[in-house]
This record gives sequence, structure tokens and C-alpha cells, in this order.
Amino acid sequence: MDRGKAQFEEIKKAKLFHPDSEWEHDTWRYRANGGESVLFARTTEERAAGELIGCLKCQIIELLYDNRLKGSLPTLIGQTQGLRKLIQHTKITTLSQLNQDSYNTFLNEINDRTPRGQNDLINKCNAQIKWLEKRNLIATPIDLSSGFLLSQLPAIPARMPSRNLIQNLLEARWKIAENEEDTLQWANDMISVLAQSFQYGMGLRIGETLRLPKEPIQYRDGKMFFIVWTEKGKPPIARYVPTEWQEVFETSIREIQRITEPYRKRAIELETTGRLTEVDEALTRFRKEKEDDFAAKLHQLHSFLDEKERCARKAWQEKMRGTVHPDQYYTVSELQKLLPLQVTSDRYAYRLARIQFEKCGIIFEVDPNDTTRHVRYRALGKNVLDRIDYEIAFRANHLTDLEISSIVHNREINHCPKENTRLKIFLKKEREGAAFRVFTMKTHEAKNHRGYMRKVLTKKDAETLLETYCLGGYDHNEWIDVGSFNTLFLGDIFHSTTSIAVDAKERKRLHKHGLVISEKQAAYSKSNSDLFGYTSKTCYLIKQESIHDFVLQRFKESNLNAEAEIYEDALNIDESTNNVLAVRIDSKSFHIKQKVSDYLMLTGKTSNGGGQRFVPTILGYKTLTYSFVGGGRYDYPGLFERYGITNDKKIISEFQTHKGRHWKTTSLFRSGASSEVVNLWMGRDPNQGAQYDHRTDRERAEHVKAAMKEDSSRFVGHVPAKLRHFQENELHVEMIDDFLDHELVTVHHSDRGMCKRELALKPCEMSMHCLSGKDGKGCKDYIIDLGDAGQIERLTAWADREQRELARLENQKQLGITAAQVHLDARTPAFKNATMILETHSRRDSIESTEIRPFYLEGSDPNDCPFGCGD
Repeated sequence: MDRGKAQFEEIKKAKLFHPDSEWEHDTWRYRANGGESVLFARTTEERAAGELIGCLKCQIIELLYDNRLKGSLPTLIGQTQGLRKLIQHTKITTLSQLNQDSYNTFLNEINDRTPRGQNDLINKCNAQIKWLEKRNLIATPIDLSSGFLLSQLPAIPARMPSRNLIQNLLEARWKIAENEEDTLQWANDMISVLAQSFQYGMGLRIGETLRLPKEPIQYRDGKMFFIVWTEKGKPPIARYVPTEWQEVFETSIREIQRITEPYRKRAIELETTGRLTEVDEALTRFRKEKEDDFAAKLHQLHSFLDEKERCARKAWQEKMRGTVHPDQYYTVSELQKLLPLQVTSDRYAYRLARIQFEKCGIIFEVDPNDTTRHVRYRALGKNVLDRIDYEIAFRANHLTDLEISSIVHNREINHCPKENTRLKIFLKKEREGAAFRVFTMKTHEAKNHRGYMRKVLTKKDAETLLETYCLGGYDHNEWIDVGSFNTLFLGDIFHSTTSIAVDAKERKRLHKHGLVISEKQAAYSKSNSDLFGYTSKTCYLIKQESIHDFVLQRFKESNLNAEAEIYEDALNIDESTNNVLAVRIDSKSFHIKQKVSDYLMLTGKTSNGGGQRFVPTILGYKTLTYSFVGGGRYDYPGLFERYGITNDKKIISEFQTHKGRHWKTTSLFRSGASSEVVNLWMGRDPNQGAQYDHRTDRERAEHVKAAMKEDSSRFVGHVPAKLRHFQENELHVEMIDDFLDHELVTVHHSDRGMCKRELALKPCEMSMHCLSGKDGKGCKDYIIDLGDAGQIERLTAWADREQRELARLENQKQLGITAAQVHLDARTPAFKNATMILETHSRRDSIESTEIRPFYLEGSDPNDCPFGCGD
């Protein structure tokens, strides 16, 4: 107790318990797993049993203390219920009162509970009693019962697939194939349905199915075998594939390999180079599209200016009212008559006209030959022609704000454009050129070329402006805007395609995943609107090279999560390189490293509302079940509904990944296969076979009768002994059948063999002391199958424990404890009978097995095969 209190304080310092929790309290607040309350005492009976509750606290503290340095801590919800219920029903208060009688009282009191509730309480109580026995805190040994013996559950319909479910699965296989499309969801649906062939044909666990290698089939001596990585701590085995399933397996594997080929190629690239060619190609395409768009706009700009230059030159040539000779002088009046424009409204206002011509850049001089009393001015023709050429050249290198806006937005704009800060930087108000400039820039307009001159920008500035629009306003060779990133790669991973500022943590999280994101800035992108060619958005930019790091990091994390659904601590990733080395599949007896690309079932990373095809991921348990039953935040329909197979929620909810394995086990048992063969083929520990035997008690009895008639020496017990006596005396077959029909109506599993008593109607009178019985010769209802490795293993384990207990009792007897003899007398007969059974088993020869083909000749009996194979 003192050690438990010390460990409690140490765990409390580690902040696993709430600071207010104390050892003496009836309830502790446990802070792991999101917070749990550990209840030790609520009733008066529990508070009175301070010694027992103290031991219970010590057990819980020891469990936490032993697991304190592990990655995950055990849940404590309901862990104290077993012993607490025993205390409530038996009213015991001390350890000395905890004995076989109080334990049996506890079993009888909970008999009115549901079978599942009984099993749960018994298992928890047994664990706590074993903990006490291990520390020698119980005065007398207690013969523990199992929940399975007490409830004697019949075959569980919920664990077996219904015929409707099988029909829908078969229909789904072809419906999905007929509606093939290049989407991640379709690939997930098809792979998930094809995976059912391995679960029903081989009885594989879901973890074994999802971990199959890309080439799981091997042939030996013309027989097909399947490579299976088991998940129950057993070495991997190549399991034999039944004849009826071989073609199905080959077809399913070929189809899965075809569907997963794109994802496999990506996985290989990421494993070997740490980057994807598709990402490089997409980024190259992104850059090229922008550069091509810019080149097209430049070509449009140059063509436009060339056309405007041609039009201006043509206008000056065609609209001149005479010829201007370069070496001849012209007066103001003569220029008024020759040029295609009128600089004043009054043709006789010579002084005003001269001033306007000078504003156009024409230089006048006083005519030295003038003899009149007025000063006459003249201009050399070359000066006039040079000025006209200057204006034409100006037109070839300048655009108005309306013209550049028309080029940018791919439509004619005749009104003042909306205030554009980017354009405003380049626009200039031209003051020179006057009427010449207006005429040259407005040759396409009315004959009156006087009036307002719009702001213009140079050809070079126009090119710079177009570069900003077309290339985004940033270094498109190094960065990419969020919208383009979403379109090219992972879909809408941000809350908005224009900004991720709505969630500041999102940007920080993406930085941790290797995605380098800039501060928010203005960027330009092509618009889908007919009114605007480009739009400006305030958004974040993503560094292109960091996308490779991001995809690789997602690749690692996605497969870590997918494997975590199947087993913990699965991925072994070398963080010093960019390569995902392998997924480590291991147990106590073996380990392998299987690369992601070597998995048969690959898909893309899936997320709510979409997926990421550039992130190859091992098909996970959640992805498979999501395909079948749907659900999620948006109540996404399962494949049965999406492909129009059925809307029956009852059938849809019936789907479970383990049903194929349960059906396969039951079909093998019904076909007459021995438990040893079934357990070996299904990759189970011999002790697990009984838990997965979903035959009814009567079905099991029929199987035992058939096996007994074939080889009665395989069984030990009162019934097989009588049967051997009848067979030796050559009793008539019909009489033997009548005897077996009378004796073997039902057969249940027990922890030391089998029992033929109908326990649901007639509870055991000897507290399941099968091996001793009333007179030490064993119970007449007890039977053990020497060919069942699981039964023999359990009996051997019990005999070993009993031998140690008898040795301890003998030692107690030598010390003068008289009560030890009573226990020796009670336990010795059962141990002797167990030893005799084990010796009989050791003398038996091994039996050669052959292929089991359930229902191949005579069909199913009873007629409930979901595949419709009954007679």
C-alpha cells in the first residue's frame, strides 16, 4: 500500500492526475485521453470495504506507473467495475472474505444482465483477482470462470453477412466498373469493393488485406498461395488459395494494379528522388502559360502600335492639301492652307496661328525679304516635315489610357477606366505637340482634331504594365499565387483561394509542413469575366520549390496516419534524407520493411470534400469504410447509395470489414474442418478459434457427432468412451446414431474443452469443475477434442498452473497447515485427469490434411449461406 501511495504522488507530479485528487478520495480525475474520472467507491458497501478498495487503487496505480513512459496511456474508464460489483453483491469488506463462495455469488447475481455485460464484468473482475493472487493476497485459490462459459452465446447474426449484403456487394462490383471515371473517389470505391474478395475468399483481417504486397500471389507445384503479413504477432505465411477463389483473386489483383498504377509511379518517385515529375511539369506549365500570355500581349501591343503608326502616316499623307518641300519656306497662311488641320478657328488670325504652330514645334523666323510694313514670319519646309515625322514616331511608341486598357481587358473601352493605381504610375499628361499631337493620336476620330488630349504612356511602360498583369506582379519563376496552387495541385487546402488570413494558424501549420508562404501582397491573375481580362487580388504567394517538400511531407504523414489505423508505430522514416525508406511491419516474431510503392492497395490522400492525387497513400481503414457507409460532416452517401444499388439504411449499416472473416470461419467449421486447420489457415492463435466459431450450439453438436463417429479415439469423455464401447461390440449403426442424437443435442466451448449440457436450461451444478466431477472421475457432460490444438493448449496451461498450486499446497501441508489437505483432496483428481488426457494426446499420430472445400458437393446445412450455396 505504501508503494502504491508513493507511485501515486509521483504520477501526480507528472500531471497525470488533477492537482486536487488525493489517495483517500473516492474518485480520481485522470487527465490523459482527454480527461477521465476513475470511480472507486459510491455505495455504502464499497466504502466499508476499505482494504479491497485500497488494493484496487494499488492495481490501477501500478498499471499507470508501468505505462507512464510509453507513447500512449491506457484508458481507465470502467476498469474498477468488476471488483466493485463483486463487493456490492456479496457485501464483503476484507480480503479474507474474497473466496470461491463470494466469487460464485457474484456470478449468480449478474446472471440477469445481457451476455455482453456479463462478459465485461467477469473479465474485469478476473483481472483484478489474478492481480491479487499474483501478490499472494488471497488466502485460497479461486477457480475463475469466463464470461463465454456463463452466457453460452449462440451464433451471432450481426457478425455474419446477410444474403442482401452479399448481393449488394456483388452488384456494386459491376456497377462501379460500368461507371468508371478518373476520380479519386471512384478509385477508392472500386478498390474497397475488390478488397472484399480477399476478406471473403481467404478470411483475411482488414489489416492483412490493406497490407497485401503488390504481387501477393505465389505458385508452388501448380497451387496458388497468398503472401499475408499477419497482424496478431505471428510470422507471415503463404496461405493456400481455395480453387473456387483463384480466378477471382487473379482478376481482382489485376484490376487493383491497373487502378493504382498512377499512384504507384508517384510513390516510387517520392521514395527515390523526393519529388514528383508531375509537380515539375505543372509548375513548368504554369510558368509557360504566363510567359505565353505575356508574349501574346506583347505581340498584340506591338501590332497595335504598328497599326497606329501606319494610320498616322497615312492620315498625314492623304489629308495634306498640298506638298511641303523641305527646302522651301512657308508663311503661316500657307501652312494653314497646306496642312490637314486648322490650328485656329479664324483663318485670318495670323498671330494666333503662328503661336499655335510654334506650340506644335515648328520654328518660325522673320522673313528678311519682306518689304511690307508688317513683320512676316516663315518656316522652312524641312522643319515642318521633321515635326510631322516626330509626331508619327511618337505615335508609334505611345498609347492612351483607353488603348492600354483595351489591350489588357481584350475589349474596346471608350470610357474613362476605373481608377487603376498600377496604370496611374505610368500615365503622363503630354503638354507638347499641341494640334499636331492631337491629330496624330486621334486619326481614327472625327475630322475636328482639336480638343482634349488623353494621358499616355510609353511603349516600354506599356510592356512593363503588361508584364505585371500577365506574370502576376511577382517572380513567377520562383513563386506561385494561392489560387493557381490550388488549381494545379491539392485543391482548396486553404479556407479561401484569395487569402488564408482568415485562419492565422493555417499559414503557420503549412510552414511546418515545408510550404514556404510569403507575406500577403497584391497579385494579378486572369479573370473568367467578359468585362475584365485580369483581376487584382490580395493573397499569399507560395515558393515553388517548397511544394516538393510539402508533397513529400504529406506523403510521409498520410501513410503514417493510414498505417496507424491498422497498427501503431508502423512507419520507419529516415528523417535525414528525402526518401521514405519503408513501412515497418513487425511483431514479436518477425519484421519486414515494405515500401509504400510495394503495397497492393494505393490511393491518393483523401480529405473532406476532395482528395490529393499527388500524395500517394496506402488505402486506410477509414477510407475503405467511408467509401461503403459514407458519413462525415456533410453526410456523404456511401457507394451503395451513390451507384443506385440500395437506399436501405439497415443493409448499409450492416456492412463491417470483419464479416467476411467471420463468415469464412463459420463456413469452414460447418464443412467439417478441424479447429486446428481452421485456426492455422485463418492465422489465429489456437485459443482464438472458439471465439470466432459462430455456429450455433446445435450445429457444433452435429459436427462433433460426425467427427466422433469417424474417429472416436480423437475425443475423451463419457460420451466418446461409451461410443467406443458400442463400436467395439459392433452395435447397430442406427442405435449408435440414436445414442449420439440423445447425448449430443448442444455442445459449448469451455476453457478446458467442451460441454454438452444445455446450460441455458440447466445451469452447471458443479461450478464448471469439469475434470473432477462429483466423484473425481470427471463430469459426464465433459468432452475434449484431442485434435483441437486450442483445447489442448488451454488444458496444458491449466495443468501447469494446477501443478504449481498443488506443490504450494503440499508445502503448506508440510508446514503443519491442516486446511491444505482439504484443498489437496479437492484439486488432485482434476489434475490427474488432465494429466491422463495430455498423455493420451501425446500418443496420437498426426493427421494429414487435405484441401477443405466448404459446400462443394452437398451444399450448406443449415441453409443460410449468404452466397446462396445451400441445397
